[in-house]
Amino acid sequence: DPVILVGLHDRGDYSTQVMKSRRVAFAVPFVVTVACDRSVDVREPRSDIDEREERVVVDVSPPPARPAPVPYQLVEELQPLGPRPQPSATSTDRFPDTIGPVTKHIREVQRGVVHTRVRIHRAPRVDGSWRVTFITRDQIEKGECTIVEWDARLVECTTDLTPEQLVDEGDTLMARLSPPSELVTDVERAQAEWKQRPPKCCTNPPPPERRPPERRPPDATVNPPPPIRARVVKTDVNGDRTIVTVGNGSADGVDRNWTGNLVREDGTTIAHGTCTILRVDKRATVCAVKLTPDQVRANPFVRLSRDR
Repeated sequence: DPVILVGLHDRGDYSTQVMKSRRVAFAVPFVVTVACDRSVDVREPRSDIDEREERVVVDVSPPPARPAPVPYQLVEELQPLGPRPQPSATSTDRFPDTIGPVTKHIREVQRGVVHTRVRIHRAPRVDGSWRVTFITRDQIEKGECTIVEWDARLVECTTDLTPEQLVDEGDTLMARLSPPSELVTDVERAQAEWKQRPPKCCTNPPPPERRPPERRPPDATVNPPPPIRARVVKTDVNGDRTIVTVGNGSADGVDRNWTGNLVREDGTTIAHGTCTILRVDKRATVCAVKLTPDQVRANPFVRLSRDR
């Protein structure tokens, strides 16, 4: 039957005489199965070999613990904050902006006796009513921070966490700023009211129509035009009056506000020679005078002038 040899020893060699007294060395621990029909002689290791071996001492004590990392934003002293910003008036001319939680970076950290002071970049409308929590990259909350002061750029809060606890896997925690539920409700109500407003008709009115300037004749009362000596081109009888047509009209500046008088060739007026203008055409003016056609043909000129 097979012979099983089991050796358990912390150090040294075993020599085994098998069949022809061949010496075999085994490592410790070992299990050897030998198939033979002779007895096996197991000898103890020689003492001289043990004395010559060098002993190696290995220090298996655990290494000293590393100090916990601190955020690089840690400072000895925080500078004073500026004045608080004035609350901005709510504009009714545009749709209200949606408000909700925002995530900001930690700006500065100061170790305190009781609490740790933390300064965070500020978001619009953030004040003491907002809630601040520290979160990891996986959005896991690690602690809270109470807002104590703020200015236009930064928010300062105090937390029970130590500066070392503000570091997670080598990265500084982020700060989540959450608005109060009352503010969120007010903004949602303002947005709903805005959507229910009737559309404005004149939000973007069309540009006014440009019309060319109206051309008005010059004011004759200020600078009246000079009189015109017009020649009679036609005469007609109408009752006790003679209808006279002269060869000047509106193209020469004549209008219904002008008056006419029959004149002699030398320019002197004729008695009862007033000619009342009836119609003004572009190239002719028609007037009536209380003289006979013969008298008109004897003095075939009418002076047209503007009354001053």
